[in-house]
Amino acid sequence: PNVLSGNGELIRVDPVTGAQQVVSSGGEFRFPVDVAVGAIGEVYVLDRQAFYQSVVRRKGSFSYDDSSGGGVFRVDIGTGAQTLVSSGGALLYPSGLTIRPSGALLVTDFLGPWFAGEIPTLVEIDPVSGAQSVRAGIGLVRDPMGVTVTNDGSILVANFAGCARHVCSKPGSSIVRLSGADLVTQQVVAPAQTAGLVVDAGTGVLTWLPAANQLGAHEIRVRASD
Repeated sequence: PNVLSGNGELIRVDPVTGAQQVVSSGGEFRFPVDVAVGAIGEVYVLDRQAFYQSVVRRKGSFSYDDSSGGGVFRVDIGTGAQTLVSSGGALLYPSGLTIRPSGALLVTDFLGPWFAGEIPTLVEIDPVSGAQSVRAGIGLVRDPMGVTVTNDGSILVANFAGCARHVCSKPGSSIVRLSGADLVTQQVVAPAQTAGLVVDAGTGVLTWLPAANQLGAHEIRVRASD
């Protein structure tokens, strides 16, 4: 979508026929990047640049035109009406959206932590009041993109090359598990140096042919559920 024109869309796709139907468009939708559905069918859309503000940010010799101003919207799939839930604050450059069992929204913010003084990375949002609280801004969560909630209630966050720049001794992206009441227990569960590893869902056989840049010792943990 053109971030200046507000022509982003939420599209329903029939899983059988592939038919597409626009559920909601225009309004504040400029760069929708994720969607989540709550326990009773409520639909939320995360838009990275809903409230566009072009800001040139610099770190060292690096400069970036950061079109910041994200927002989370509740969408009525019957009418397409958009209702703002939360915007501004820690939603500098949001990337991922999910819903906790409590109904609270979790949003990852990717770019903010890269610049000094901007550490919010995983933001919890009250779906009623829109109030934001930073749930993880240090530790293993540094450059988060995707986020999801597992069956046991813990949070999985996909870091974009987080290990390379910040806390891990191994290069590449990673998946971090956060658990506990305050999500303070953090564990890298899938570093990118195991890319290409496959577990056969039928036989349980694990196969992997490491590339030249994946040499070394690796700890691999596999969880199976039925």
